[in-house]
Amino acid sequence: MATGIWIRDDLDAKRLEIIAQSMRKPGRVAILSDDDWATLGGGAARVWQACERLRLTCHLHSAANAAAVQALLDSPGSARYDAWYIPPTTIAYQAMRTLIDGLRGTGHYTMWSSRQEVEQGGQMALEYDTAFAYSTMAELTRRLLAGERAGDIPVERPFRYALIVHDGGPYPVLPAEIMRRADVVISD
Repeated sequence: MATGIWIRDDLDAKRLEIIAQSMRKPGRVAILSDDDWATLGGGAARVWQACERLRLTCHLHSAANAAAVQALLDSPGSARYDAWYIPPTTIAYQAMRTLIDGLRGTGHYTMWSSRQEVEQGGQMALEYDTAFAYSTMAELTRRLLAGERAGDIPVERPFRYALIVHDGGPYPVLPAEIMRRADVVISD
């Protein structure tokens, strides 16, 4: 029996929902991941369910390195998408600059998983607010030191998330309802 904090990023469906609302109609979405996220992390199953529910035509692309990402972005087929979703994967962080530079100005909506990517030039991101983690860890430690059994203390999870958007720049204009929902707006 244990307690603790569980911060597993499972916002894929919500991110795809925001993409669908941004496009205002069902469209084609490219999802770039690596094999670990798609298979071991269960990411592919999560996005297929969300895409079906949202009536999005989604295509999962896997890349092992920045060169493979660049080749995908340079391929003629990359222009057929209305949006790109970049989930929190190893390749997303390894090839962040390649992805941001390659997707800016293409006319595609882009959804990322953290504020950092929007600050670096991405269009929008939805992330968990993890500010609660340190105070919660301190509280869990206090309870354990006071003699409470770990198995009697529930595992804590994030309870808030933040929508971060990049206002303007080389991206399609986001609908007013998305802008109103944004928790953080980053401007050029």
